[in-house]
Amino acid sequence: MGSRDFDKVKLDKEGYEKVRAIHYNWYLHSMKAIMGQLGKDVLPKLSPSNRRQFLRCLDGIVDKRDLVSAARCLIEAKEKLDSDKVQCSKCSDPMARLKTR
Repeated sequence: MGSRDFDKVKLDKEGYEKVRAIHYNWYLHSMKAIMGQLGKDVLPKLSPSNRRQFLRCLDGIVDKRDLVSAARCLIEAKEKLDSDKVQCSKCSDPMARLKTR
């Protein structure tokens, strides 16, 4: 293989930008799929008030490609879910109730 062979397959600036855009769109699609799956897992486990708050947070996102805002909503919802689980496990643990007396 000579340098001429590589020149034949070399991308120009326009071709490079197209490939870059394709890869970026794949990345966005993949991240949205992962975040969507996490949201599907978290949503039914949230309390009704936290569920409404989570959905309002997601509805407030103007640009549907804004992964950062969606991630913030998910993190907040997951933290509330985890916090509720910790409180619940302490309430149902008989030893924890004895320790607080």
